[in-house]
Amino acid sequence: MGKTYTDLVVRNSNMQDSLQTIRNALVDTGATHTVLPAATLEAMGIEPQRQVPVRIADGSVMDVGLGYADLSLAGRPPFPCAVLFWPTEKYLVGCTTLENHDLKVNPTTEQLETAEYEL
Repeated sequence: MGKTYTDLVVRNSNMQDSLQTIRNALVDTGATHTVLPAATLEAMGIEPQRQVPVRIADGSVMDVGLGYADLSLAGRPPFPCAVLFWPTEKYLVGCTTLENHDLKVNPTTEQLETAEYEL
């Protein structure tokens, strides 16, 4: 399986003129929430609501800020999503953001597709 990338539009829900387009953010279905650089979010006026522990790939745990931003991807309208404030330049779209936009990854085509729901 390869990698899937998408463009991501980030907006501060309290400041409609505060808009940032992220090109080629990695879609990481192993990540719960979307991860963006803290400096980018804070420059947009988006502040963390609280600190949360995050287990990273090497097994270690670090505390990072968790806040909310309006996110839009794959031509979908903006939707309020949780974002993690990362201390470095990291751009990951997590699975809750995909689910909030009714999207899934097709591993064969490496593209985002409309999710199908089952009960």
